Amino acid sequence: MTEVAENFDPKPIRSRTAARQLVFQMAYALDTEGISLAEVEAQIAEQYLLENKLDTYVIPALRGMTQNREQLDEAIAPLLSKNWSLERIAKTDRAILRLAAYEFWFCPGISPKVTVNEAVNLARAYGSEESRKFVNGLLGSLLKVSPKATWDPSQEEIWSGPSEESATPQAEIDEAVVTEGTPEHNEMLSAGAWVMKVPDRP
Repeated sequence: MTEVAENFDPKPIRSRTAARQLVFQMAYALDTEGISLAEVEAQIAEQYLLENKLDTYVIPALRGMTQNREQLDEAIAPLLSKNWSLERIAKTDRAILRLAAYEFWFCPGISPKVTVNEAVNLARAYGSEESRKFVNGLLGSLLKVSPKATWDPSQEEIWSGPSEESATPQAEIDEAVVTEGTPEHNEMLSAGAWVMKVPDRP
């Protein structure tokens, strides 16, 4: 763990969209860099300022994804095409899918539409066009077998912070959906080794 300079100002995380991005980045690190959950939590405490009570989302999400990884993976794995496993898909996609699955199973107050929109945006930012379509298509199938398959919008929690940012238009999501087992779907799965792309900074 690197030392934090005395004059270092923690980066503020003000929206749940930003919080999801942080959870995704830390989940990716947990999956690839061999660091512990305790180290990740310490890094968040040192480097980020969670506003609007986002500490009630970020830390529970990371702990929940870690503690329930086997359950989440068992839900995702059957939806992959034949001869493919979670270990063979892009690590960025794997972290995104686990985060979305965590919200489907363990965050009853979050709209599944928001979960899918935000996951697609993460895939667009950190993956490729194929990644975006693959994540969206798989989450469409995952939602059908999740506790939110018959989700009632009246269950949505009231979010006091900034609204979810940069939601993907529904028409674009509908256009991106592909059917499992089709040549297009199999082609996307075969592209599972693409390089992580860092989003453009303003």
